Parts: sequence; structure tokens; C-alpha cells
Amino acid sequence: MSNDREQNDIKSLGVSCREQTWEIRYAYAVLMKILCDKYGYEREYYTKEVSPYKACQYDRSANLCREHLLSKGLITQLNQPVMDVVLQTATQYAVAFEFDISCNTSSYRTEPYDCPNEAYEDLTRLENRKLFYVYLNKDKYDIHVYRKTESVSSSVYGGRRNRYRYSSSSAPTEREVTELKVFPKNKRKELIDNLCRVKVKRFIEDHIQLRAKIFYDLELRTMNNDSDEWKNVTQFNKDTPITVEEFDKRMHLAQEAVSFFQRTYGELQALRDRLVAGKTINVDQDIYKKTIEYFKINAPLYINEEEDKDLKHFAILTLKGADNKQIANEWMNPHFRWED
Repeated sequence: MSNDREQNDIKSLGVSCREQTWEIRYAYAVLMKILCDKYGYEREYYTKEVSPYKACQYDRSANLCREHLLSKGLITQLNQPVMDVVLQTATQYAVAFEFDISCNTSSYRTEPYDCPNEAYEDLTRLENRKLFYVYLNKDKYDIHVYRKTESVSSSVYGGRRNRYRYSSSSAPTEREVTELKVFPKNKRKELIDNLCRVKVKRFIEDHIQLRAKIFYDLELRTMNNDSDEWKNVTQFNKDTPITVEEFDKRMHLAQEAVSFFQRTYGELQALRDRLVAGKTINVDQDIYKKTIEYFKINAPLYINEEEDKDLKHFAILTLKGADNKQIANEWMNPHFRWED
């Protein structure tokens, strides 16, 4: 009788008996080793010799598993794979699937992908039957080893802008991440174009002053995407000194706040008037095109920008005539090194 792990294996692979799982798991191990060897992906788990005894979930079934693989002609008496039969098994159980090319953010990140490789699947993490499909159609896929250095801290939080924030009690460490990546060749251009649009959209959303200039021809001075708080005017706690000097300081801040919000009110009114007049945009259709057109003309204004590195880099890329591939790979990518 099959145990719980075997039943779960049967269910996850979508087959009817454990013997079929043995066939699938063995064929998967053989083909994975071939792919890892071919592309120079060195991991002991994937590059060691494939044993038919490991194709089952439990050691107690190992001999039965080997006998079944022998009976199906998947292995020889010397435990070597019979490739014709392995490929027949892969063909029988292969499942076609689609890759996500939307470049949308996910539950664990709030920023666009750094580069197209981030949207690639890790070949070694593909489900067994999906791997069969890739192997049988490998000429249609871009497969390569991808390496990058990551800063890791137990207290890292936030998106790309906050990626390297951490508490003083948990200093970051760097680690080299190596993956065997896969993606369909005929979708790569669409992936690159989508990532460019996603990056530009997120960039403009994070720059209200640029957005107002590009789409509404407005020069905003006070409105921005930073958090300008005036809590030092109104917030008191047990350590706040009750002195004339403290109140003079807060009164001065209050006057500055009044002036600031008066100017902001005027900018909000002007922007509202543009919206009422019907000068709105279709973000999905226009934001990328209009932003590129704007920077082709105005990029020189931003090449000396020191505080906003993303803005400066985008201006430099535009001046260099960068295409979508360069923008998708280089811009807002902390792993890409560019000259200031």
C-alpha cells in the first residue's frame, strides 16, 4: 500500500499509481543532469550520477522501483539510462506551460524586475513534467547560467529603494547567487518591451514633478514624492523642553509650513484645472511614449543630477540612444555598474 508521501507524489504529478511516479522521477533526474552538464551548471545534487534507486520516495521501495524501471526498459542491468525510452517517457508526460511576461510586482517585491533575467524561470525548480517540455523543445528556449551578487540581511525590508536598509544589529552579507535560467526565445523581445514600460511607469509614478511637466506642462515646486512632515511643530513628548527657545523654533516652523502649504495649494489648483479641462492621459498607452519623447529633448537637463541616480542614469542612456534592451538590462539595476 502506498504511503502518504507516495500519494502526494501521485497527486502532484497527475498520475494514477506510484510506478508512474518512478518513471517520471527517473526520467526527470536523467534529463536534468544532461541539461546541467551541457550548460555548465555545477551543483552536486544535479550533476552526480543518476541512480534508479532514488526514483522512489522511500528506501524500502528502492528495489521494487529498480525492477519496474528495468521492466519498462528505462535502464539497463548496469543501471544506465536507455535514452530512447527516457525520451519516450518525457514525451508521454510532458506538459506545455506559459511564462509570465507581465513584469508585474509580486507579493514579495514592490518594484519592477531589475533586468529581464529576473523574469526567467529557474530551470532546476521547474516541475518535472514542465522540465520534460523544455527539454523536448530546448532549441526554442534561451537557457543559460545566471550569476548575481545579493546583499542579505535578516532585517532587510521594502522594495528596490529600501533594499539595503537594515538595522545596526544585523550587518548585511553578500552572497553569490547562481541559477540555471530558462525563457522562450520568441517571447524575449516582448518581455524586454514590457519591462521597459513597467520601469518607466514606476519611475514616473515616483516623480510627480516630472509627470506634471511631461503630461500637463506644469512646473511644480513644492509637490514631490517625498514625505514632508511638520510633526516637529505639533508633536510633544515627555522629553520636549518647555522653553521660550523651543516655542520660538516651532513658531518659525509653523510660519514656514503655512507658506509651504499656500504654495502647494496653488499647484494643486493648477493641476486640478488641467484635469477638469480634460487633459488626462491613458497611462498604459501614453506614458512610455511621452516619457521617451520628453527625455530625447530634455535629457541634457538631468545628466548632472546628483541626488537622483535613477533620473541621471536614464538621461545618460537616452543621450546615448539606448534601445529597450539596454534600458531593461541597465537602468534601475543595482547589479549593473555604470560610470558616473
